[in-house]
Amino acid sequence: MSIPGLALAGLVAALLAAQPAAAREPAAGPAVDTLSAHYLVGRHAERVNDLTTAARHFEALVKARPDDAILLARTQFLMAAAGRFLDAVALAERLVAADKATPAAHLTLAIRDLRDGKFRQAVDLLSKLDRRGANRLLVPLLRGWAFAGAKAKDDALREIGELAAIPGFEVIEGLHAALVAGLLGDVEAAQGGYARALAAAG
Repeated sequence: MSIPGLALAGLVAALLAAQPAAAREPAAGPAVDTLSAHYLVGRHAERVNDLTTAARHFEALVKARPDDAILLARTQFLMAAAGRFLDAVALAERLVAADKATPAAHLTLAIRDLRDGKFRQAVDLLSKLDRRGANRLLVPLLRGWAFAGAKAKDDALREIGELAAIPGFEVIEGLHAALVAGLLGDVEAAQGGYARALAAAG
C-alpha cells in the first residue's frame, strides 16, 4: 500500500517545515586536518545554515570518536537536515544500539519505516516521542499516515484529528483527514474532511 502523491507531498511539506532550511552548496575552503578544526568549521557552517558542510565536518569527528554519543547524535541530526537520509539512518541505528537514541533518531527511523511500508513499526517508534514543539504537529501527522498504511482507519483519523486543536492547522487537519479517509474508502469522512478544510481556509 502506498501513500498517494498529493498526500505524500503534504507529508513532505510538513516535515520540511519543521527542519532547517535547505543546505547550500559548500563553499571551497582550506583543507581541514585536525579534530578541533573540523569542530570549529562544522559549528560555523551550522550557524550559517550550510548544513552540507556542517554534516561533512561532523562526520569526520564521528569517524575519529565513534563512541561519543553526544557527537553521534549531533551528526545524525545534521545528516538528516542536510538530506543525507541513508547516512542519518545508519547513525540513528547506532544510537539505538547504544541505548542513546534521541528524538531525532527515533523520527528518522520512523520515516524510514514509513518509506519501507513497515507501518506498525513506525507507529511504535513515534510513540516514543513527546508532543511538544514541532512534534505536536509531526507525531500525530506521521502516526496518522502510519495507521493509514496499516489500514487502521479509526486510529488514523483519531491521530490526524488532534491537529485541529493546534491553532492555524485546521486546514491541514481537514485535508489530511480527507486524504486518509479517501485512501481507505470512507467517502463520507473524506467529504467531511474537505468541508472542514474549506471552512477553515475561509
